[in-house]
Amino acid sequence: MIVLDELGEYLRKVQQMDGRDQLAAFMKALFTAVETTPNAAVVYTLAVQAGGKSVDAFAAENEFLASAMLELESVSGRKATILNPTKDDETAKVIRRRIFSRIDDDRAAEVIGAYKALWNTHRDSLSEEGRRPSATEEFLLSYPFHPDMLDTLTSKTANGD
Repeated sequence: MIVLDELGEYLRKVQQMDGRDQLAAFMKALFTAVETTPNAAVVYTLAVQAGGKSVDAFAAENEFLASAMLELESVSGRKATILNPTKDDETAKVIRRRIFSRIDDDRAAEVIGAYKALWNTHRDSLSEEGRRPSATEEFLLSYPFHPDMLDTLTSKTANGD
């Protein structure tokens, strides 16, 4: 298995060395070699959404790569299997790992308890969605992120807003 992770970041690093021009030829040669090799596969990651749009720091590179990979698939006659390795319930864990070097999970109950006390005190000011019984459990699963913040983040990035 050949794993090519964060191709957009790599492409940015080699842009002064005609990296874009060399990429298609390299990938075509790699795909051809793997296609003729039993039990071999290429796995690559791109931070793009359905439709080829990207919103991360390497958006231009990732969108270029998504387009180039579609072209390579048509030339090679092989189709990629597109997988989204992050399910909704895993988003908080992935973001936690990428943003924080350490989180004191032992304090989660204390912090969420303080929020719950505020929610109860200001219950009449909260929306129906904000008063949902599952909010405490959802917060525990997404700690240190408030579940509504994660919902907003994922919906904004999913829509490209």
